[in-house]
Amino acid sequence: MRRIDFQRAMVAGHPGGAPRVPGEYGVWIVLFGDMMIFAVIFATFLHYRTRDLSGFVYSSRQLSQELGALNTVVLLSSSFLVACAVRSFRVPRARRTAPALIRGGLVLGAVFCVIKIVEYVDKLSRGITPATGDFWMFFYVLTGLHLVHLLGGMAVLWFLLRISRQDELPANRMVLVECGALYWHMVDLLWVEIFPLLYLLR
Repeated sequence: MRRIDFQRAMVAGHPGGAPRVPGEYGVWIVLFGDMMIFAVIFATFLHYRTRDLSGFVYSSRQLSQELGALNTVVLLSSSFLVACAVRSFRVPRARRTAPALIRGGLVLGAVFCVIKIVEYVDKLSRGITPATGDFWMFFYVLTGLHLVHLLGGMAVLWFLLRISRQDELPANRMVLVECGALYWHMVDLLWVEIFPLLYLLR
């Protein structure tokens, strides 16, 4: 009962509510585990890079930094909209803006996918595949895994969009909103790490 009252206070933005970690602890464990997997791949990438520095630099220069930077801006903007949506859920008078904010986050997620597909098509049309070399193997693995996470995040945002249309949001649904937003921010954070590693590191 005490936990439910606490969550209700947070949903209502009660000023006397004690600070707490958003979402559920289980979600944080899952996100941390996911990021650790990517950290291992990042470390492996850097290890292979030391063995073939000139080859990795040459391959990296064939990537479009402009497209990578554009995708970074797109994802950061999407994360900002989702963060604003979570705040709208908590503030009753701003609640009706939540669906539009989540929809904006979804659209930007779709824009990221389109840009990534354009990049894949360009590379494949030039005969650049995962078998071309170690750099390109890591490129397709890292960006492909990230794209899968992004598509999963878009499914989560679609679910949040559905519940955002409800007149009242129970405390347990607010926790789901926070968990979904956390996942989306993780997708954003992963790309912020992948972008300099693949596109900028010389």
